[in-house]
Amino acid sequence: KGNKMDQFKSIAPQGGVAQKEVADLETLYASAERVLPKYKSLVLQIVQKANIDPEEVATHDGVPILLEKGSTTGMTRVSIAPLKSPQRAKEKVRNEYEGRWDKLVDVVRSSVIVDTEEELVVIAKCLEEEPGVKIKRLKNRFSQPLWNGYSDCLYNIEIDGHVAELQLHISAMLAHKHVSHAYYVYFRKYFAGDADAVRTRMNLMEAVVGNDTETEGDSDADIFTGIAFQELKAIMGI
Repeated sequence: KGNKMDQFKSIAPQGGVAQKEVADLETLYASAERVLPKYKSLVLQIVQKANIDPEEVATHDGVPILLEKGSTTGMTRVSIAPLKSPQRAKEKVRNEYEGRWDKLVDVVRSSVIVDTEEELVVIAKCLEEEPGVKIKRLKNRFSQPLWNGYSDCLYNIEIDGHVAELQLHISAMLAHKHVSHAYYVYFRKYFAGDADAVRTRMNLMEAVVGNDTETEGDSDADIFTGIAFQELKAIMGI
């Protein structure tokens, strides 16, 4: 049967994606405000073709999917965010894009949550075929999941000259995102450093596998491994 989303190949243009004729915050936000009504209309039109109620609260196994861990607010099938705050935009441009405002392509953004592969395919095909929409970048992580198994689709689409973002999720995967994200944060920190540091930590991690008690040795490796194991147990809640 295979993965139905494999037919949609990731698109990664050399040099990344950038806005046209944008050099500062004012120009970027003027463009975003201009295109936002059309963007909203497009997203709602596409999800309706997949017979999705945009106002319905997304669930998995009958349980609402929450906005974040500890929240009591459920996520709706379609979430069209307000424009990214100028303060957050300034931080991102400064920290990630070396001051280049044209590289900020998620001022206008939304997320769509579906239940089935068939719904994923309908929306992906609509984005490909929609007149006036250009897919500038696609990260299809249903075809190539992250190392922790998490899958989604991240689109950057151009509408009337402005590049916006659309995230496409499947409910079963999103319901477990908070759990898998804890592992991601831990291991991203644990394996930080150059190749030698990663190799050392990998060797130590191998010593942890299958260990269900605290390490009793006195060497630095034993002590380090014991600490890593206890941290990992805390992350796993055991």
